[in-house]
Amino acid sequence: MRETFEKILHLTEEEFSDILKTKPAITGMKLRIYLIDGSLLDVYYHPTGKKYSFHWQKKVESIRINTAPHHKNIISYPRHMHIGQRIKADEITDVNLSPEENLRRVLTYIKAHLGTKE
Repeated sequence: MRETFEKILHLTEEEFSDILKTKPAITGMKLRIYLIDGSLLDVYYHPTGKKYSFHWQKKVESIRINTAPHHKNIISYPRHMHIGQRIKADEITDVNLSPEENLRRVLTYIKAHLGTKE
């Protein structure tokens, strides 16, 4: 798993340095990314790479994308998003994509929404 985190850490630094406040850090089973607006993104991956969670903690709300097997009524099941208290289909990630591509998609989404309330 460490190898996966090393890969996504390097991707973050190479492709998204313009939105980073500091160098991302691997701590235990997660990658923590501090962003220029004061928010942070925690990235968790199961060793299989098919289960994951992205938790973007903004000042007044959080946005989570994960594959926890609940919310079976969501069209993207098991993938879904928590935006504050709302739950909706995940149109960003895909369990069939690599961890690098999923993180790239999440960071692209975040970059487009930095400083906004969604």
